[in-house]
Amino acid sequence: MRKIFISYRRDEAEYAAGALGRDLRARFGEDQVFRDKENIAGGESWKKRVLSEIDRDSALLILMGRDWVALRDKEGRRRIDNEADPMRMEILDGLRDGAAVIPVLLENTQMPAEADFPVELRGLAERNALTLRDGDWGHDVERICVNLEGAGFRPVASASRVSTAQGPEDGTATSSRGWPIKLIV
Repeated sequence: MRKIFISYRRDEAEYAAGALGRDLRARFGEDQVFRDKENIAGGESWKKRVLSEIDRDSALLILMGRDWVALRDKEGRRRIDNEADPMRMEILDGLRDGAAVIPVLLENTQMPAEADFPVELRGLAERNALTLRDGDWGHDVERICVNLEGAGFRPVASASRVSTAQGPEDGTATSSRGWPIKLIV
């Protein structure tokens, strides 16, 4: 089954990943959205589970905060340079397996320059990034959803997309967070 993976660093994007996951599940259903905290059971190998499920039918949403590429481990090394870094492993697996790899820039984050990435990840700098901002959450989530639909993911029948005959007259509804979203009919 097709999966939408939310890849993030807990120390800078846990809240955004959780909120995005809830909105994506409301649109695409539980079975199509994967986030470590909701989908990996206690005692299960995260590495084995994630890397076995990412494939050419997957989408990998990489949530990048302002310090994403510069975050350091306890020894002062950039985490993204460590071959055992979970995000690096997920991204490399997605690129290798042909997944739709989509950078998602949080708040006012700028896409890192090509030279800021490890050599194996430099292709990320060429990918068009989407944004996810608290002040424009509904709009940004809708744009992410439209991109995912363009990549072949289909909303579930009970998703919040309704015709304007069933919804408000101005063509808006609310997301799972209660923010207004524009309906596309």
